Amino acid sequence: MSLRLTGPCVVMGLLLTTSATVSGQEVQVVEIPTRDGHSLGGRVYGAAVGSRSYGALLLNMCSREHFQDEWQGLASELRGRGLVVLTYDYRGTGTSASKLWNLQNEAQVRQLTELLSPDAEDAFQYLRTEVERVVAIVGGSCGGSLALDLAATNPEVRRVAVLSGGANDKVSDYLRSSGSAAVLGIASRDDAAALDATRDAVSRASHAESSMITLDNAGHGTRMLGAVEGLSARIADWIVSEFAGAAQETKAK
Repeated sequence: MSLRLTGPCVVMGLLLTTSATVSGQEVQVVEIPTRDGHSLGGRVYGAAVGSRSYGALLLNMCSREHFQDEWQGLASELRGRGLVVLTYDYRGTGTSASKLWNLQNEAQVRQLTELLSPDAEDAFQYLRTEVERVVAIVGGSCGGSLALDLAATNPEVRRVAVLSGGANDKVSDYLRSSGSAAVLGIASRDDAAALDATRDAVSRASHAESSMITLDNAGHGTRMLGAVEGLSARIADWIVSEFAGAAQETKAK
């Protein structure tokens, strides 16, 4: 991955830290404020134009080895379809690393795990200041579970893609409701436990556009994006299928 900073930029009245080139893509490098006074390092792909702008939030896998870089392909596909996309690194990792957090300290790791959900909500609310509606959330592994949790409390979300993730009982009640988002589950046969959990989440979803993609030898979570050619484009097409006209109108302005 290459990162080239090019200077400050303003999008929809908000000062973003810098514009940058990440592996050939122009992005905005941002600092996402959290409710307890910290910040998360993020990137915004695309820019809202006009009043009808839609956003998508992408949530990482939850280990210290996984960062927002893994979403570059999907973020590019979504931006190309007219969406504004936000990615970020979880606390203590990547661009959100800090001397305050020691990932070798198990007590701090537990604390960071407890902060995953409120931080995801703060990132969601940050994206809402950039767009009219956040219509989609994608998550890998435990990020998929976070995505479902966020959708359950934010009814504007209409599409959730889960890469090797599951749903808890509270989210299952939401998925069965008439106003729930559509769920796209993706998992690989060589990842048996995650395949079962992902299938279970999709089976509970009442939305008619919910579906399951089962892969072979593709690994776990965001690793599948690199293992299967065209998977990012397939996910992006599914996300925009409900509101493609409006998203393309935003892109064209």
